[in-house]
Amino acid sequence: MVTSTHMNFFTEGFLGLPGAIEGLFNIFEYNQDLSFNKSKKEQDIQTYGLYTYEDFKDYILYETYAALPFPYFK
Repeated sequence: MVTSTHMNFFTEGFLGLPGAIEGLFNIFEYNQDLSFNKSKKEQDIQTYGLYTYEDFKDYILYETYAALPFPYFK
């Protein structure tokens, strides 16, 4: 099952992600050890900013905003 908090699944021994959720994962650059690059993340936030729930309140419930990485969609 794929949910907003569990997007990984295994099929015949391979880890996969559904293609329809493009943009909800791998938002930031990663280091060799697969941790995200914290300084690059901060630089991106400084450059683009973050969305708040106020930006989406007319379109979605707060629970939806909180369950997905909406702040980083900029």
